Amino acid sequence: MRKILKETCPAAFLVKQYHISNVLVAVELALEGFAKQQPNTCDASRAAGTDREQLLLWKDQLFVKLNNRFVKIGLSSILYLAAESNYVHLITTEGKYPLRIGLNQFMEKTVGSRLVRIHRSYAINVDAIQSFTEQEVRIGKEVLPIGRSYKEDFMQQFGG
Repeated sequence: MRKILKETCPAAFLVKQYHISNVLVAVELALEGFAKQQPNTCDASRAAGTDREQLLLWKDQLFVKLNNRFVKIGLSSILYLAAESNYVHLITTEGKYPLRIGLNQFMEKTVGSRLVRIHRSYAINVDAIQSFTEQEVRIGKEVLPIGRSYKEDFMQQFGG
């Protein structure tokens, strides 16, 4: 049975006499394969499992893992990200989501989006900016600093 499973590289599978925890794991595996848009290939991350996977990107949607469940968040609803130790706080129009992932990892997963790093501890959605100076960005009531080493990348978003 294991040999057949390894050869076919299924997104997930269930055996009879299944429990809800097995169904949840199978759904997570299938979501991961779907989000990567490579459901017919085996890779190291699938073999390692999805326990460490905190977010999946699919088109303009993020699936964020909260309490063993992936919750869909539109990229356009993200206001900013705030890094704190090993966590990123994802601040959206709907609320705040703590993720156990580094800011660098988050940014790598969302390459090509409207998110831009402005500080070692902050990334913002360019579409959410209300105003800015050379030193800070205002998003809603929050004023976030622009780090010197991130200023050039930030200004390039505006052709400057």
